[in-house]
Amino acid sequence: MELLRVSLLKFAIGRRPVFDLESWAVKPGEHWVIQDSSAVGISNFIALISGITIPQSGEIYLGGTALSSLSAERRDTLRSQFFSIVFRSIRLIGALTVEQNMKLSCYFSGKPWREDYAKHILDKLEIAPLRKKYASQLSVEEALFAAIARAMISRPKILVMDDPTRTLDDATTKNLIKQLMEIAEEAGSAMIVATSDHRMTSAISNRLTLNGMP
Repeated sequence: MELLRVSLLKFAIGRRPVFDLESWAVKPGEHWVIQDSSAVGISNFIALISGITIPQSGEIYLGGTALSSLSAERRDTLRSQFFSIVFRSIRLIGALTVEQNMKLSCYFSGKPWREDYAKHILDKLEIAPLRKKYASQLSVEEALFAAIARAMISRPKILVMDDPTRTLDDATTKNLIKQLMEIAEEAGSAMIVATSDHRMTSAISNRLTLNGMP
């Protein structure tokens, strides 16, 4: 069973090719590293596979459904059922607490709020003391961990992260990788990480290289 399949996908900006991908698929529980020399390539690839935008050429299938055949509203619904995304620029709502951001994630994904699981995620990520703190009050590192908690509270089929360890020291990175692997395994989530950080790439065996990497 495939959660996500990419077929004959091409993307260009003007006349400049950004990537050209013949075939790629993600199955439940798989972990993948995505690499590209261009942040533009990565951001557009994430937008395409999650249905935020549709391909210029080729097709993307989510749960067997071709995304190009769907309306924007239907793509939004399907994305919320399959994906949680931690973007490079953390997109927490500053006027809400960490807990409220997590509850909002459950609301949009249609998943029930489970107090025991929320506590487990916060404890696992070692941010339980931040639960009632407003997102606008968090440090950069705290906001990253809160965004991961928000992403995982809905137990997504696919967790996508864009360069999550770039600002972290070695000890914190090592701990985060361990936490992510455990949380994803518990939830049965596939994980796609866009990064060139060797600390992360060395921990994940599956690798997809887009155009532009040596």
